[in-house]
Amino acid sequence: MNSADMETLKRLGTQYGFRYRYSITNYAEFMSHLTEPPSKEWSNPLAIVKASFRRILDLCEPEVLPSPEMEFLATAELDHYIDPVWIPNATHTAAAVLVVAEANSLEEIRGERPQAASAAGLPKWIIEPSHYKTLREVDGKSMQFAMSRLPKVPKPLNKDFSDQITAWFLTLASFFLLIRPSCKKVAFKTLTADERNRFVGAFTKGSGRVFAQHCKYVSQKTLLQSKKVDPNDLYDMLQLLLLHDSSRIFVTNEKAFFGYGLEPELQRVVRWEGFRRSG
Repeated sequence: MNSADMETLKRLGTQYGFRYRYSITNYAEFMSHLTEPPSKEWSNPLAIVKASFRRILDLCEPEVLPSPEMEFLATAELDHYIDPVWIPNATHTAAAVLVVAEANSLEEIRGERPQAASAAGLPKWIIEPSHYKTLREVDGKSMQFAMSRLPKVPKPLNKDFSDQITAWFLTLASFFLLIRPSCKKVAFKTLTADERNRFVGAFTKGSGRVFAQHCKYVSQKTLLQSKKVDPNDLYDMLQLLLLHDSSRIFVTNEKAFFGYGLEPELQRVVRWEGFRRSG
C-alpha cells in the first residue's frame, strides 16, 4: 500500500464514514515475522513490520478488533469456554503497535532496552515476538495435519464426498475454534447435545456460513493443485468470522475470496481495486 492508497482510504473514510480497524490476527501475523532472518518475501522484517504498524497508527482506529474466536464463540453462545489469553487487551496491543512502529531494534521491542516499553507503560513480556512465531508455526503444523486428513475429491462429486468434507470441516473447526481458544479445556465431543447443536448451527448462518464455505473452497483448491499449506490461509479464513458485525466489510484482492458465491449482504467481501476506485 503506497501513500496514494493511504490518501484514497482517508478520503473514502471522510466521504462515507468508514472506520478502519485492524484485527489481533493482523497484529500477531506481523509480529511473528520479526525474529525471522531476511528472505525473498521479507527482505527486512523489522522495516516491513514498522512500516505496516505506522500505517495502522495513521489510518486505523486505535482499538483492536475482537479475536475471530471470540466472535464465533459468542455467536454460538459458547464464549464462556474461551481462555482469557485469547481475549485481546486493547490497551496493551495499541501500546505494542506504537513501540514496534518506533523501535530501531528487536532489543527495544523485547524491552531489553527498557526506555521504549516503560515510556508506553508496557510490561516487557507483552511484546516478545518469538511467542507469535511459535504460535504461527504450531498453527501451520496443525493446518498441515488437518489438510492431510482431507478426503480426496472424486470426479464427479457425490453425496458421500459432501458428507466427508462436512465431517472433516467440523473436526478442523473443533480444533481451531474450541480446543485451541479454550487452551484444551473443551472439545466438540465434550460439549452437551445442546452446545453441539449451537456450534454446528453457527456455521449455517451469517459469518459462520461464510467461513465454512471459504474454508472448504480453499482446502479443496489447495488439495487439487498440490499447493503448499500456508498458515496465512488459516488466518485469512478466520478473519471472515469478524463479519459477524453487519456493519463491517472485508476488503481484499485475494482471488480465493471470490471463487464461490454467497449472498452479497452475507459475504460482504469487496475487491480492493473496486473499493479504491470508488474514491
